[in-house]
Amino acid sequence: MKIFFSVLLAFLFVPILHFPVLAQLQFRADFNSDLVYEAEWTAFPGQTFPMDIYVSGVPEPGLSSFGFYLNYDGYLLDLGVEDILVDSDWFAGETADSWGQAEITGLRSPVEGRAGDDIRLVRVLFHAIDVGESQVWISDRGESVDDLVLAYPDGTVLDSDLGDGVLLGTVDVNRTGDFDGDGDVDGADLSAFADQYANCTEFCLANLDAIDGISSNDVFLLGQVFGTDEDLQD
Repeated sequence: MKIFFSVLLAFLFVPILHFPVLAQLQFRADFNSDLVYEAEWTAFPGQTFPMDIYVSGVPEPGLSSFGFYLNYDGYLLDLGVEDILVDSDWFAGETADSWGQAEITGLRSPVEGRAGDDIRLVRVLFHAIDVGESQVWISDRGESVDDLVLAYPDGTVLDSDLGDGVLLGTVDVNRTGDFDGDGDVDGADLSAFADQYANCTEFCLANLDAIDGISSNDVFLLGQVFGTDEDLQD
């Protein structure tokens, strides 16, 4: 019995150790601000479309700061600092943009983190500029800076969850009117245009002239390219 109580007392007075939080953050993209995650998106040259970046699987006490590089093909997509809109739940940190890469950061009170799923970090507004396929990635900003940090008193850095980079999605910039990306503008594309004409969401691919809403001018533009293939340049 004496041995039992000796062991019990020794256990009770062992210093409490704080072990690092094990997490696996998940990053996903919503390309139409409709609360639906997409891995692929389509646009035509001249159009602007939104992409919201969300994170899930954030453990308690939650993230107090985030940061990453956003990487894309600068030949096909364009993005300026004014197109980077950090969510209102965060204080926007420094943001910078260069050809094909933006640096994005956000901060909160060091003792009031955000934990849980489907936490929006930022909205970016991409401008499609040329035909082709662009992957969109986020990546770590290097060993000299902590990107993903849990709130006090934890302070765990979760940068390793970015690994060698996280692929958010692929953007296909098709020639104008080629909704299905097969190189020509035919009846299938006309059907897709008609469906969007009747059921337009916030971003409408059928808005060919990139002016608010789908109008008779968009019908005219589709008529100009209808029946053509990819050998005809816009």
